[in-house]
Amino acid sequence: MSSIFLFALLLVSPASAHELESDTTIGAVLHIQPNDNPTVGTQTTYRLAFTDTEKKLNLKDCDCTVEIQRNGNTIEARPLVASSALESTNTYTFNEAGEYTLVATGKPKTDDAFSEFTLSYPIRVTSPKEIKTQAFPVALAIGFGLLIIVLLLVAVRADRMLDTSKK
Repeated sequence: MSSIFLFALLLVSPASAHELESDTTIGAVLHIQPNDNPTVGTQTTYRLAFTDTEKKLNLKDCDCTVEIQRNGNTIEARPLVASSALESTNTYTFNEAGEYTLVATGKPKTDDAFSEFTLSYPIRVTSPKEIKTQAFPVALAIGFGLLIIVLLLVAVRADRMLDTSKK
């Protein structure tokens, strides 16, 4: 019975849009605002939260860059802005909907500070029209949630009926 409930929770839980990528000892989680859904014409803030298994990384000691790529071509390249020792916050405004890649690279400014890294993240940029038409998946999730509740109630009722018939 508890496995059915766990399955139901997994089915209706939203998927995380935060992606962890790693290279050698360096990794980072990408967070995108607004709402993990970059939109054409709206400024997108992307934050990278870094980790280093060797605990040597400090972004202030990093020759770090970030690129926005589309179809393998770099359309924007700039230094990664360090907001703290292990976090970077940057912005970009996409002009077209479609598939992009965000690539963050880093080299230490001094020898043996940390391992060089290259981290790549796929990004899907939507048009404002696409966002307005995305109400159906929410309704679908609610429908699945209600269906699961009904199935759980039926399972509980059947379990009680079995217990009563055994007496």
